Amino acid sequence: MVGLLDSAPSLDSCVVEVEAGLAFMRRTGSEQTGQWIDSYRWLTSVLRGEDSAEAGEAAPDRYADNPLALFHTQINRALAAAILGDPVGLARHTAATMPLLPSAPGLYPTALAHLLRGLALAGQARDSRDGGRGPLLSELDEMTQWLAARAADAPENFLHLLRLLEAERAWTVGDFHAAVLAFDAARHEAAQRRRPWHRALIAEHAARFYLAHGVEYAGYNLLIEARREYLAWGATAKVHQLDWAYPTLRPQHDATAVHADQPGDLHRLYSTVTTGTIDLLGILSASQALSSQTSVEGLHSRLVQVLSAITGATDVQLVLWSDDRRQWQPAAPGTGPEQAAPMSVLRYVQRAGEPLVVGDATRDQRFCRDPYLAGLNCCSLLAVPILNRGALQAVLLLENRLIRGAFSTGRLDAVKLIAGQLAVSLDNAHLYAEFRRIANEQVALRRVATLVARGVGPDPVFAAVADEVGALFGADGTVIVRFEPDGDATVMGGFGLRNGQPGARGKLDPRSALASVQVTGRATRRHIAYGPLSGSLAEPTPGENRSAFASPIVVEGHLWGAIGAAARHELLGEDTEQRLADFTELVATAIANAESRAELTTSRARIVATADQTRRRIERDLHDGAQQRLVALALQLRAAQADVPPQLDTLGLQLDQAVAGANRAADELRETARGIHPAILTEGGLGPALRTLARRSPIPVELTMHTAGRLPEQIEVSAYYIVAEALTNAAKHAHASTITVTVDTGTADNVLRVVVHDDGVGGADFTRGTGLLGLKDRAEALGGRIALHSPRGAGTSLSVEIPRR
Repeated sequence: MVGLLDSAPSLDSCVVEVEAGLAFMRRTGSEQTGQWIDSYRWLTSVLRGEDSAEAGEAAPDRYADNPLALFHTQINRALAAAILGDPVGLARHTAATMPLLPSAPGLYPTALAHLLRGLALAGQARDSRDGGRGPLLSELDEMTQWLAARAADAPENFLHLLRLLEAERAWTVGDFHAAVLAFDAARHEAAQRRRPWHRALIAEHAARFYLAHGVEYAGYNLLIEARREYLAWGATAKVHQLDWAYPTLRPQHDATAVHADQPGDLHRLYSTVTTGTIDLLGILSASQALSSQTSVEGLHSRLVQVLSAITGATDVQLVLWSDDRRQWQPAAPGTGPEQAAPMSVLRYVQRAGEPLVVGDATRDQRFCRDPYLAGLNCCSLLAVPILNRGALQAVLLLENRLIRGAFSTGRLDAVKLIAGQLAVSLDNAHLYAEFRRIANEQVALRRVATLVARGVGPDPVFAAVADEVGALFGADGTVIVRFEPDGDATVMGGFGLRNGQPGARGKLDPRSALASVQVTGRATRRHIAYGPLSGSLAEPTPGENRSAFASPIVVEGHLWGAIGAAARHELLGEDTEQRLADFTELVATAIANAESRAELTTSRARIVATADQTRRRIERDLHDGAQQRLVALALQLRAAQADVPPQLDTLGLQLDQAVAGANRAADELRETARGIHPAILTEGGLGPALRTLARRSPIPVELTMHTAGRLPEQIEVSAYYIVAEALTNAAKHAHASTITVTVDTGTADNVLRVVVHDDGVGGADFTRGTGLLGLKDRAEALGGRIALHSPRGAGTSLSVEIPRR
């Protein structure tokens, strides 16, 4: 069936065979074979204009369980896209076809898949302007090499297809001479074979190549040849498409053919085309394409594709004008206006407000000295202003560096029609861009607000705000500074800073926007940006355009600092002040929250310290007062007992009991004082105090200490009470057989880690009782954290980390 489609003299004969094949499949019940044959019926109906290419677009989904049918469906849709000029469909369907090659028996279907994929890649590579051409060309080379191997074995079948791909690649890389030779060889090889649509497609591609390079006579003659081949084959949908695009291709004396032995007719047709024919299909296609674009970059890409085809331009640029910034900006990313277009031409069109056609700008005294034209032998230019409500929006600039006088009046009329649609599309693109900007800002604000709500410290918020502002505002650098009481400023965070890293402190450059905020407390704009701190960035070099903006950060009514943004090569927008204010409010909130948390932590630490000091004083008072008096009382009673006569043995016994009671009271008081504040902790430190706790525990305790020297008193006291409370809880509630206590101060992050683990019944909870909750408060008061893991039946593990500051 594939071979029949290629070699049959007409689509009509193909249709007869397809219908016969489908009838046979219905009789024999071979449904799966019928599915892939049905895709050829779809193809012939589309090419003959009986159906639209979109009608069966979803059909491949029906063949998910039939790889062979799916292969033929995809390749037939790719072939329809190639013939009917649908580059997007061609790329999509050929990409879907390549993984299905193992399911396609026979050499010829595979060869067709490689050819169509190569054509898709060549078209994509020509449209690529963002550095993505390399991978496309590499894959195109793979397709070409595969066809070269087949052509070496069977030149009759594949040599003309190989030459077509070679021509397409040469066109893509700008090798005009190699492309001419390859297209000529492809046409020569195809002319000797019975391949109707091959001859038509090769002639059409050669025609579009010539027209793209301004060689109109040869290009239109080849279009006439392509139309004749398509018509003879029966592809009436394609013929109607060409007739719509180029009305004069259809001969006036004969509706079906143009003969090559009628040079007068060809000359008449060519003259009609070049003196005023507007490419109607190109304009319609451009209008449809432009109206569907929602970004300036997308508009530019489609303009390049459409206008290159219908005007013969070797390059197409859309250069935007910004009234706010008073500067030109190319629509294509990655280039400055000086590299994208001749500035003298842009300024001329801006002043005149009218289209400009220049036969050769390199010889025109108005423009020849423009740096953009340096080193060029010739450059035809067509520049059209894009106006909206009388105001200049952009300039559409077409150039041809191959021939002089490439742009005729007819071409100007076509471009002016497209420019009208472009003005509307630019408005739409700017509106979509504004919506996207607002959405992106809301997402960025939400990310920063989430950080603030989580209660993270100011430093992560500073870093996040600097990054978000830099990305959203198109700034080359952002900085957040804190104003110090002595007039200095400290860099708290930034993005894109060469110098003045976080923590740097110094005087602000008095010319900077940040310095103005420090003095006035109001948002400030500067058209020349200077470094945040004096000497941190070099002076602007001559001709370097810098823009800076700074907004105050006000915390609880007081000027805390400022956030600034700077752009090296363009001016920041007029709405920067309001947009930046939303971020400064979040920064102010984060700072206020951090200061409140710091004050709360300090207050809690003071309370804990005061409580510990009170405990120590009570322990000392008990030890030096009541405990000593009890000891003295016991000694006095013992002395009195010694003076009692033997005959008063009853009194002696009573005194002995009083002495024992006094000693017991002293011991109990000693234990009470030790619970309030152990004296050994003050005298010997955390290690001896914990070892004493372990010896007194009713449950065996395995104590591991990794400490070096004494710790601050508050930390030692807190660690002691945490371990004491954990041991008490284990003894009362855990029913444990062993307890392990690990204390480690040798950590790299400068924290004290205490872990108490028992093998008891588990089920401990901070909400049950006040003991664990008190430990949590004590740890957090010192800036630490406590974690409890106590699944029922699996023991309890209490982990505490306290900063060793």
